Amino acid sequence: MHIYPEVLRDLYEYTVETINHPIQPSDLGVYWKFMGQQRKRPPGYQYLIHDYRSLSTGFFASAKDSIKRLTNVKPDLRIFLNEEIRDIMRFNDSIPHIILDMGVPEWINDYRGDHEHFDYKFAYVGAISRERKMDKLLDAFLDSEYRDERFLLIGKAEAKLVEQYKMCGNIVFAGSLPQKEVFKKLGEAEYAVCYFPNHRPHCFQTPTKLLEYASLGKKIIANPSVSNMRVSEQYTIHVAWGGAFVFDGLKDVSDSQDNRGFDFSRITWKERFRKSGFIDILKQFEQMAL
Repeated sequence: MHIYPEVLRDLYEYTVETINHPIQPSDLGVYWKFMGQQRKRPPGYQYLIHDYRSLSTGFFASAKDSIKRLTNVKPDLRIFLNEEIRDIMRFNDSIPHIILDMGVPEWINDYRGDHEHFDYKFAYVGAISRERKMDKLLDAFLDSEYRDERFLLIGKAEAKLVEQYKMCGNIVFAGSLPQKEVFKKLGEAEYAVCYFPNHRPHCFQTPTKLLEYASLGKKIIANPSVSNMRVSEQYTIHVAWGGAFVFDGLKDVSDSQDNRGFDFSRITWKERFRKSGFIDILKQFEQMAL
């Protein structure tokens, strides 16, 4: 996670380097692995962290998770996105763990705005592929009463999808953008679209975009996936619900409520790390290494 070094430097006197950085004898070497499989401990590092952001995907996903549980080398700490993923992985040993859910950067506040005029009616951020069934979402949009509105899509787009919808001048593919540019572009849209799949492993994950949209104060439309509904209820995020592909069954959204009153300070990455107890564990590692 590219945000981790930025957050940890602010919370702890620590140098966060890439895997290629040589470990010095004086270093407290902590190897942080996003799982994945790992059969052996990396040489030269004193401590090993396994971070389970998600469950396995694709065919035989459950079997893959079982293999990880049985064959992965034992770390010094496990991190889980949430309790659901922890419970599904079912590690049965004495290795400590913490929960570290998804968060938002503190500087997201710089991109909250009270816009009155918008270049786009809708904006979506995320993967744009058939595997994610974005073609069905776009077809639902073109079949809806909003078909003539401008729709901004931000993210890496499958070339065949771009070709398929290139004749729709009001569907704009912006490509991948840096996160700060994404937040800036979202200010140009009246509604943010949160489409989150409803199958494994997504049904156990946190829809990060829903947290980001709410933190930006946006009006949000979304599909009623298990994760979207769970997180919206957990954090009291205002959402206008559509159908499985958002625009199917979406009713008049003109009176939908924005999220300008949303308190994002409770879900910043710094707050997530503070509440997780991770800094205390780092200090324990440091003491044991003395």
